Amino acid sequence: MSSNYFSENSASNINESLMNSNPATPPEPSDTTALPERLQDSFIASSQRKNQSRYESYPLRKSAVPESLKQFNVNSGDVSYRFYDMASSEDVREFDVSLIPQKNHLLSQPSSLPGRINLRHRKRICRRNDVSSTSNSYAIPPSPKVEAPLTPISQRGSPFHSSSQSEPLSLTSIAEKYQSLPENVQAYTFFQLLRSCDRRSMRPLMNRCDLLLKKDLLAYLPNFIVREILGYLDIQSFLTAALVHKKWRDIISSFTWYWRLQFENSGFSVDMEDWNYAYPVKSPPPFLHNNHIADEYYYHIFKRHYLKKQRWISPSIPPSHLSFPVHDSDRMITFLRIHKNKIVISSESGSIQIHNAITGALEARLEGHKDGVWAVKIHGNTLVSGSLDKTIRVWNIKTGKCTHIFRGHTSTIRCLEILSPKRVLRDGRIVTEPSRPYIVSGSRDHTLRVWKFPEEQDPHYLPSESTSIEQWEKNPYYVHTLMGHTESVRCISGYGDILVSGSYDYSIRVWRISTGECLCHLRGHSLRVYSVLYEPEKNICISSSMDKTVKVWDLRTRACLYTLEGHSLPVTLLNVVQDRLISGSADSTIRVWDLNSGTQQMVMHANGGYIRTLQGDEHKIISSNDGSLKLWDIRTGKLLKYLLTDVSGIWQVHYDDNRCVAAVQRGNQAYLEVFNFFGRDSKCEV
Repeated sequence: MSSNYFSENSASNINESLMNSNPATPPEPSDTTALPERLQDSFIASSQRKNQSRYESYPLRKSAVPESLKQFNVNSGDVSYRFYDMASSEDVREFDVSLIPQKNHLLSQPSSLPGRINLRHRKRICRRNDVSSTSNSYAIPPSPKVEAPLTPISQRGSPFHSSSQSEPLSLTSIAEKYQSLPENVQAYTFFQLLRSCDRRSMRPLMNRCDLLLKKDLLAYLPNFIVREILGYLDIQSFLTAALVHKKWRDIISSFTWYWRLQFENSGFSVDMEDWNYAYPVKSPPPFLHNNHIADEYYYHIFKRHYLKKQRWISPSIPPSHLSFPVHDSDRMITFLRIHKNKIVISSESGSIQIHNAITGALEARLEGHKDGVWAVKIHGNTLVSGSLDKTIRVWNIKTGKCTHIFRGHTSTIRCLEILSPKRVLRDGRIVTEPSRPYIVSGSRDHTLRVWKFPEEQDPHYLPSESTSIEQWEKNPYYVHTLMGHTESVRCISGYGDILVSGSYDYSIRVWRISTGECLCHLRGHSLRVYSVLYEPEKNICISSSMDKTVKVWDLRTRACLYTLEGHSLPVTLLNVVQDRLISGSADSTIRVWDLNSGTQQMVMHANGGYIRTLQGDEHKIISSNDGSLKLWDIRTGKLLKYLLTDVSGIWQVHYDDNRCVAAVQRGNQAYLEVFNFFGRDSKCEV
């Protein structure tokens, strides 16, 4: 190819011959828009055959430019080339190209590109028959810039164009027209519209299309299916799903049943604190169950129980530990209870001490008993104590003063119970029994005595020690004596107006406190009864004995439902949690039983020494034996941790929601060990 072939003099001839050509295809005849659509394809093919000779001499055809330039799909109306001779034998040229689009053969109307396209690319190019240049010289030219306007879309042969209108249709009309098209025409039209967009506008458009193709799983499913799906999510996934979208958050917030489901699956049961949170001014039912509280409250209820469990079972921060000696005591601790933020203990010395649970400071010392205190009960601001000195004393906890002294027993007072009015079912009706609170004391003199519980406004009663037995019977707080046992009364348990007593005479008796009537006498154990529990809702009582068995009694039929065997030594401790019975024995094992079937669920081996203390709840058991304090998982029976291991002995253990307190022996000194599972923000309550 010679340089004068593209001289300025021949520019006009080239422009004329390439008026209707694409720079990437051979020149074609003049505009074909006037032809019918069905003839266009044949006309184009005929034009290409006629211009075959000129096709061979087409500059870009014979050059070694990249294929992307040759395939640039734009029909031009005016093409001009200007080449400059580099005065070299390699016949290398530089070029400027100016294109004016005229027609796009993919559409039946003029091209949709909106203006003149200029291509000014000054690169060294080589003709096809010269391949001496390296591959780096074949750079792809950039996309052309739009400069001149083209025919608007609304004026083309588009389904959206109305020939009777001189102005474009409104967007609403265009959308309606588009919806009326057949599905395949819609797809074709949409594709052509996309082709007319540049990349900058196409990318956000495609992102929007991608969002439209996504389906909201929860929003379009029926509620009962959504409920099933959400029920399989763990807590973390459920909470995370609420963050996905506002609609998801609304859906998840409306399904409050999820928290009740998680509550029950975790083995939790509602308590009075939950009831008071949900219904602060409403009286609770006689026996509270999960279905008594509406689902809408279960988020906060579940949160409270779950956090309490986490603090004990798998705390992120280890519990704080406070250890302090018991003042002036080297004697055994016979009783221990946590009362609000106070720790109440009694000992063989006859003293009762009240310590601050946070600091360990001694707040009060209750002096009056002449011998060891073996039984203590707390009700509100009142403490009741029974002693080896055969007396019962009533104390005001705030003032530390003794307000009442009851005499009448002729031997050691071994057990106490305070029965306050409760709402119970009687003959299908809800009644409140008894009419007022009572104190019941059990003694080694084989009897139980019933006393009126002194209210704060009641007068004090402090008789002298010289008062005769006849005067004891005139005590205004004395009600009556329950007689029937032939040996020491070892244990009692009651609710409402019903009390169950266990004795060393191998039997259990059931009493109505308000009348003093013995409702039934249960016999079946072959040795001393050591512990009893009364379950009012099921109307059963449970007894354990030195004969190594546990018996479950039906108080309606007075029959023994189950005899639970498995322990190899006397069973001394019982605890009921929901439908589980926990028993502790001198054989160093803790066993969990199903109360509904009487079957054994699991055995926990404490490995050494008899079980001295035992307490359980819905997720844990705390026991002591052989100088160690252990924490167990009640659902799996797994030993979670040792709370104490470095003491000579453990006498008493008690825990509440936040703390566990153990009365232990270190050498010859009694200590209190306080484990705080709640953190450092606990406030001292009065």
